[in-house]
Amino acid sequence: MFKSPFGYRMVTYCDYVASGRALTFIEDYVRSQVLTMYANTHTSTSVTGYQSSLFRLESRQIVRNNTNCSKKDILLFTGSGSTSALNKLIHLLNLDAEGGQKAIVFVGPYEHHSNILPWRESRNVIKVVNIKETSQGHIDVAHLESQLKEHSNLEGTLLIGAFSAASNITGILSDTIGITILLHKYKAFAVWDYACAAPYVNIDMNPNIKSQESDDHEHVDARKDAIFFSPHKFIGGVETPGVLIVKKHMFLNEKKPQHPGGGTVFFVTDDDHTYLKKKYEREEGGTPSIVGSVRTGLIFQLKKAVGDDYITKAERSLTQRATEKLVQNPNLVLLGPTHHDKLPIFSFLIKHDTQYLHYGFVSIFLNDLFGIQTRGGCACAGPYGLRLLGMDQPLAKSFEKELLFQDVKNNNEQEFLRPGFTRINLNYFFDQETVDYVLWAISFACEHAWKFLPQYTFYPETGEWYHINNKKFSTRRWLSNVSYQDGKMTYRQPVNQQIAANQKHKQYDAYKKEALLLLNQVSNANTVPEQSNLLHQSVDSDRLRWFLYPSEAYRQLINNTKSNRPFVFIPKTYPSSSPLELTPVENICVPQELDLYDDNEYTVNDKQEESPQPMMADVPTQPSKKNKLTLWPKVPAKKIMTPMKKAIKEFEMIKDGDRILLGLSGGKDSLTLLHCLKNLQRTGMVNFEFGACTVDPQTDAYDPSPLKKYLAKLGVPYFFESQNIIEVAKDCQATSICSWCSRMKRGILYNTARREGYNVLALGQHIDDLAESFMMSIFHNGFLRTMKAHYTIDEGDLRVIRPLVYVREKDLKIFAQEQVLPVINENCPACFEIPKERARVKTLLSNQEHLYPHLFYSIQQAMRPLMDKDMIVDGHKKFKRSENKYKKSDEQKEQQVEEKVEVDVVEEKEEEEEKQQVTKKGKDHEHKRRTPSTVEMLRKVDTDALVQELMRRGIQLPKK
Repeated sequence: MFKSPFGYRMVTYCDYVASGRALTFIEDYVRSQVLTMYANTHTSTSVTGYQSSLFRLESRQIVRNNTNCSKKDILLFTGSGSTSALNKLIHLLNLDAEGGQKAIVFVGPYEHHSNILPWRESRNVIKVVNIKETSQGHIDVAHLESQLKEHSNLEGTLLIGAFSAASNITGILSDTIGITILLHKYKAFAVWDYACAAPYVNIDMNPNIKSQESDDHEHVDARKDAIFFSPHKFIGGVETPGVLIVKKHMFLNEKKPQHPGGGTVFFVTDDDHTYLKKKYEREEGGTPSIVGSVRTGLIFQLKKAVGDDYITKAERSLTQRATEKLVQNPNLVLLGPTHHDKLPIFSFLIKHDTQYLHYGFVSIFLNDLFGIQTRGGCACAGPYGLRLLGMDQPLAKSFEKELLFQDVKNNNEQEFLRPGFTRINLNYFFDQETVDYVLWAISFACEHAWKFLPQYTFYPETGEWYHINNKKFSTRRWLSNVSYQDGKMTYRQPVNQQIAANQKHKQYDAYKKEALLLLNQVSNANTVPEQSNLLHQSVDSDRLRWFLYPSEAYRQLINNTKSNRPFVFIPKTYPSSSPLELTPVENICVPQELDLYDDNEYTVNDKQEESPQPMMADVPTQPSKKNKLTLWPKVPAKKIMTPMKKAIKEFEMIKDGDRILLGLSGGKDSLTLLHCLKNLQRTGMVNFEFGACTVDPQTDAYDPSPLKKYLAKLGVPYFFESQNIIEVAKDCQATSICSWCSRMKRGILYNTARREGYNVLALGQHIDDLAESFMMSIFHNGFLRTMKAHYTIDEGDLRVIRPLVYVREKDLKIFAQEQVLPVINENCPACFEIPKERARVKTLLSNQEHLYPHLFYSIQQAMRPLMDKDMIVDGHKKFKRSENKYKKSDEQKEQQVEEKVEVDVVEEKEEEEEKQQVTKKGKDHEHKRRTPSTVEMLRKVDTDALVQELMRRGIQLPKK
């Protein structure tokens, strides 16, 4: 609540385009969980520093997940919103340094100043090309293409397209997919400003598109090169830093970070220094906005929880409803297109006779009488705003000249002459009563606000309007009111009544009734001083006055007269209906993402290690000759099919009549194996059937649901098993969530195979996976072990096969990229706080392969005996160490009965290997250690609760 000239009013905030507002529950979490462990992130040797670092790292990962980032994308938290982010990008492109590559930048018709001025001021940007808008108000793609053609032959010059995803004045949406594809066609970078759009649309760095003519995928590049946005515009996003997401190939400035200093260097001596190798660390120097970065992750979690689909539908409904209401009022001039494919952002003028009401007055009037918070001015998108107002370049320059002249010549600033408009936005979380109230208030202002004009005046030098009885801000809150005189903080509490949500509509009704009552008193206003002498007496200044003076409104009220001044400008008009045809996009992840589901169950220090995304160089790919892809493409014989057939034959993996269930995570490995099985089936080499099963662990970091549509198109029998594995693991306090999740998934696959009548489970591990497991087992456990290519599980009813054990990972990646397979990205939220050993081993092998190109052939030959199901090296059986936390006292051992609960989720062929006969040599050297039984391990958690949870989720446990 605040005190206005008309009494106390409840705040109704309609300026989320400018900035979001705080949410109590987010601030409560920050206060109780984040601030209590706050410390500088430049240290990890204290628990507070380590936890703060983990909070920030997790927040970065949450934003990456929710913007569909790939391993080629780097996310930077940077400074003050989009302005800081774009200036950071310009630095990365080396456009502000002497000797940098020259560039031509193409900007859209409705750009914010933040996406215009930094380009103009860059040393190496030789030209900024303004792309026109169509008659319907969209980006003119034909004009863009003609300009790209015209400038594409300039050798050594970067071409950059920088466009807004949505206008912050009209809310009009851009076709980010189609324009990105067009830019890439001419080898131009695609840079997108999501400052206005980010809170309300799906942000997709790496979309997968499909042809409009068929269901086949087109090989076109719709991946954005960079995006930037301001999280402070989100609901709950107060005090968050800007975000820049940029492809690695955009890092053209390798010499130094934008802000050298603390947090950017690896080593410093008296004479020289070396910067950090990690680009995102090097470009985030100094102590960052730690709490702001964490809050960014929280607001993206909230947006994900609400759902992009819900937000889109709600915003579209608000746009349609408000537009239909607003266009009915003859005194309201709505700027921009009035079709419904836009965000519910509305900029408008209110006209009276042949003049307009000043935007400053309209905003303060809505504030004082109705408590509605709006924005008045040009909304920091000057060129677009001037065009919407109908101003040509000569008229715009006349305004500029007059404003500058008054400022410099007479020391008598007359900011009030500046043209502009009023802007509001409705938001998806507004209830029905709030929307109706705001629209009613605007309608009232259109009809009657001019009658209240005599009660207001303004400061010519600033353009600020105020009620004549409200020159002072009586309810202002002062920092200087804080006192520590009594040894503690005290301050004067302002009047701040809280209105219950269910009482809000009563307040709205009361304000509307009071507005109608006040309307009867407007003719009783005191005499208003003449204001025509406020302007400098020049022809231009008088000619450019476009709004109604309070004194003119007073005369019209008293004398019932009308203004005969001509309009200074007439806003541009658009066709009433011109929806934007967006390029179709499937909400699936970028094809170069990697398969994290295919678990590698071998251990480091006897703890499960999940497979992180491989750290490998990008492999260049070429599109198919016809640039057209089929649902069942031919898999390359030499690199994939031939080694796969060899493995199938050597290890007798597939037999006539087999029914194979593929564990399909949606990673590149399992998706490629899906196509390999189809290709193999076509050859007729062996007669078999196959289907696929995906296990959804119900975590935001991994959404495999788009696979449903893809598998339906392929016509493959498909089973989608969704269980909240992560939460169960947390509830049961599993020692390793990674191990738990992996084994749970495996158990669910076993149960699905049995239920659906499959006798073989196919997994997508490749030779790189086996080599990494082999090295990890040697380094950390002292055993010669790796994954088995083919084995039968303990129950004897299922066989597990890995047909890709002779295929290289890089070849699978190339195939997935060339065929634009719908690869699903996964970043487990439980695992990213510490470096993963598998990633280190992958890097080690990669470095060695660079020196010795035949490395993997040698490793394959060495591992070949270990891959066989019957091969067990002397003394190298698989078991877990009997660590202290699993040891039992003598009394416990005496009481222990011989019992075994064989839980499907814990079974793996390696358990069977313990029962195999070891070689004669190994009999004399058998280790004394033993594997703790499943029962022993379960006793360390709440066994009853765990078993009940497993049974509730359909996982059957055998009786004792």
